[in-house]
Amino acid sequence: MNSTFNITGNNTALDVRRNRQLLGWIVGILLTDSFGVIANVVLLLALTVHRPLRHLSSRALITNCVAIDLYTTLISVPTSTIPVYLGPGYAMPWRFCRYQAIPVYIAYSAGLHAAAVLAAYRLIAGVAPRIFAIVSRKVAVNTLILLPWCIALTLNIFPTIDVGWKIRRNSVSGGCTYMAIGNSTLPMLIYTTVGIYLPTALTGACYTVVLLKTLCDLRKRRSSRLLHRRLEISRTLFLSFLWHCVTLYPTNIIITFFPSSYSENFGLQLGVRYLGNCFSAINPVFFWASSRMFQNGIREVLQGRTGAVVMQQLTNSRRSSLQAMETDSEPSSTATTVPACDVCEVVRAKFGYEMTEDKPIGRGNAAVFRARRLDSGEIIAVKKIPLPFDEPDIAVEFGRCAMRFKGLMELRHPNVVQHLAMDLLEGMQNGHDPKVAVVMEYCSGGTLYRKSQLAGGLDVASVKRYTRQLIAGIAYLHEKRIGHLDIKGVNVLLTADDTVKICDFGEIVQLQQAATQENEVGLNVGTWRYMSPEMINGKFRRGRSADIWSFGCVLIEMLSGKEPTYRNENGVEVPTANVYYVVGNGGFPDIPDGIGTVQDVYLLLWQCMQTDPSQRPTAQQIARHPCLRWDTELEFDDIEESSLLDEREFAAGHWSAVVRVNGKKRAVRSVSFSLGRDAVAKFLDEVNILVDACRGGHENVMQFFSARLTGPTRLHIVTEYFSNGSLHDLLRLFKLTDNAPADNVSFDYTNCAFITKTELQAVAQQYNSGGSVMINTAILMGLTYQICSALEYLSRKGILYLNLCSQNVCFSDDFMPKLTAFERAVETRPGGSSSMKDCYYPPPAAFHPPEVRICSLVTAATDAWSFGVLLLETFRIGCLSGLGWTEPMETSRGFFSKHEFHYSHAADPRESINPSIILKMLEACFILDSARRPSFSQLLTAFQAVHEIPCYIFYRMGKENSPTPGLMGPPRPSRKLISRSPLTKSRNVGKKRGWDNLDSGL
Repeated sequence: MNSTFNITGNNTALDVRRNRQLLGWIVGILLTDSFGVIANVVLLLALTVHRPLRHLSSRALITNCVAIDLYTTLISVPTSTIPVYLGPGYAMPWRFCRYQAIPVYIAYSAGLHAAAVLAAYRLIAGVAPRIFAIVSRKVAVNTLILLPWCIALTLNIFPTIDVGWKIRRNSVSGGCTYMAIGNSTLPMLIYTTVGIYLPTALTGACYTVVLLKTLCDLRKRRSSRLLHRRLEISRTLFLSFLWHCVTLYPTNIIITFFPSSYSENFGLQLGVRYLGNCFSAINPVFFWASSRMFQNGIREVLQGRTGAVVMQQLTNSRRSSLQAMETDSEPSSTATTVPACDVCEVVRAKFGYEMTEDKPIGRGNAAVFRARRLDSGEIIAVKKIPLPFDEPDIAVEFGRCAMRFKGLMELRHPNVVQHLAMDLLEGMQNGHDPKVAVVMEYCSGGTLYRKSQLAGGLDVASVKRYTRQLIAGIAYLHEKRIGHLDIKGVNVLLTADDTVKICDFGEIVQLQQAATQENEVGLNVGTWRYMSPEMINGKFRRGRSADIWSFGCVLIEMLSGKEPTYRNENGVEVPTANVYYVVGNGGFPDIPDGIGTVQDVYLLLWQCMQTDPSQRPTAQQIARHPCLRWDTELEFDDIEESSLLDEREFAAGHWSAVVRVNGKKRAVRSVSFSLGRDAVAKFLDEVNILVDACRGGHENVMQFFSARLTGPTRLHIVTEYFSNGSLHDLLRLFKLTDNAPADNVSFDYTNCAFITKTELQAVAQQYNSGGSVMINTAILMGLTYQICSALEYLSRKGILYLNLCSQNVCFSDDFMPKLTAFERAVETRPGGSSSMKDCYYPPPAAFHPPEVRICSLVTAATDAWSFGVLLLETFRIGCLSGLGWTEPMETSRGFFSKHEFHYSHAADPRESINPSIILKMLEACFILDSARRPSFSQLLTAFQAVHEIPCYIFYRMGKENSPTPGLMGPPRPSRKLISRSPLTKSRNVGKKRGWDNLDSGL
């Protein structure tokens, strides 16, 4: 209160020291009042000129407060404060004092109540949005403007009149002062309590609640720019309240409760009055600093700019952009352009659109409306994004939005929403709030979250179908170095044909590196229930890894039909506000009931939800995850310990159990692994190879059906069951006789040592009781041909088998040889090589080529060497002794030197059964230089050059032309090259044609 009391003295007005103090005090008052008047006038001009401030909902209330402060500074202080200290020569009529004091008291009280109403208005805006929508109407705002004056007049009229009537001219100084009657200060107490303390307390309470509410919201969403701006405003207004308390309360308290001491201390009078006078002058500065919106408005006023200038700039910019597009040339350098706007398409200049309905079809950070193109009638979606009024220039903000969405318009992927164009002038022509209208393709299927919610959780087939499309879109964004950072079900749209489309790129960041790096994201952005731990904690933020965590949350959402839920250490579900603490402390979302039966999806989920972001798979790895490569799960009983079979009933013990699926036997192999990304990656590589190679692509490769996860780190791989043993069993059980002709090598059945009861023995007993089972070179040729065909198929698929041996070639029910045991297989890198460390198991030691032992490098030539070993083992009838097979480096020359010696002397019939083409293949496969070894396509060509390669069968002696029904297995897939005769004479094997072809191929 700058006009209430008088400074009295003991007739020392002419004292030199006091006069100097009065002169300095008067100069300070004039300076502060002048600054206050200028600041309030500039603030009023900014509220009138600056377009964003003109559309501010609380503009009228702020204008009312500023006008009252301007009146107090401009009228009250010069006419009532300074004359108090001008001395006895200044004679002021007492009536002027009376009538001037009463309006000042009422205006001052109304100003404090207006500040309280403004504070309450901001509190309602942050706490009760629905009530705020009602309060922000024009009639309600006008009522709030009049409310402080009504309160001031009603509650303060009598104490104000009483105080005003007691204003008298001081006989010493000539100024106006409050003269209490007797010892009664009741009128002043009533006035200060109702007119000052009550509205001030209300203002402080509102600003405190708003500040605390903003701080709490900011802890939940640290990346929200809106909350950061709201915190800046709330903090500044709270500081203005503290300034109010510091400047005015000491004056009121001292004058009210210590009038005698106050009047006796002249220096204290000057200091307290100057401090109180500074309030009205400094108060508008807090509005200046409260937000960038006010700063921009003040800057615009001080620079002499108006809203018309901004509108003219935008109009000129759009006109120049349109001319540039019409002439297919760049805008002129002299034209006034919006930064980056010239690179954007203006929608209505191209095709135009009209809104089909006023009600938005979706609402997130902005409202989305359905519209129709005028040229084609196509339904499109228009997203209207309000511009934040915190930039130095609206045109610059438009340009910034244009640059941001220019990159989105360049995205072209079937699983990413296509951004067609932008309308830069949406809302600027009709006087409404400026907006950026982003035109996108329309997705009529709703959101993925909505579909999952209505279904109560999607079925496994739908989950996999949507997952494949979603991860394809994420992988595309990551390839373009874009981090979405807000992957969730409501941001995934569905088209009419049920295609997934990723949308809402409001939180995207441009990543600098092609590979994931630590701290590649500067802000903690996203939605709480979908944010990764590192994003919440603000440590080692990785944009791509954060998207993978959110992708895992979407998996939970699709399976459960609701948002991911979290529980505290007591098992109680926590609200969204406390998800920050659960995830930040290493918590995981709840796994929906029944997801454990979705084995492969469960494995993928565990990988995506790794706390360590470096252990999560990349989007490219997820795109080739096994669970997305097969569509159905097998239904079979639990794998019991009682179902474990004796290893002797399998070939080399590759399987651990046999189960029945739809009445058929299936083999099961148990695999244990850790959840580390490297360990899981090795396991997934094997399963991916099974999916690629063993899903019915070749008849000489075992079939892979599915997998069953029995724990977080244990999985059972379900494959084809082989009841007829392996090639190793065949070569071991049937021994070569000495009197067999070269082209018909027989095996003595009576001398076999039976160790199992496989179907192979049963067939032999049934058709050869008391006789001999005949197998010849042609049969072995057909068998090895089919193995070579399978290896050539894997080679074309880019797969290194690395596990070729007779134990891993098993016979199906129809005695078809098939490759099994893919645990060592790897996919080749570009160039056809793969490091040994990429193999989960090293190749068998007996099949190691030289390069494996020397430099641990495996290539397609590694399988070629192993195939040579298999040829040697097959055509030598399993006998590898005496051939110098001690070191692979010595194998080739040691074997051939001894073989040629025996072949020339024909001392052993076993040495003379090898056809020449097999010898040529062996020589080519055992070349020490891996680069010179033949490919499987060349070996297969050499096989196919032989005139007749028959099916391999078991038959009775003397009944060559009567193959056993059901046992014929033609060497597929090259069915056209097969002779109708089941047998082939040795003279037809390895003719000159085969030699020539092999020479040219090798």
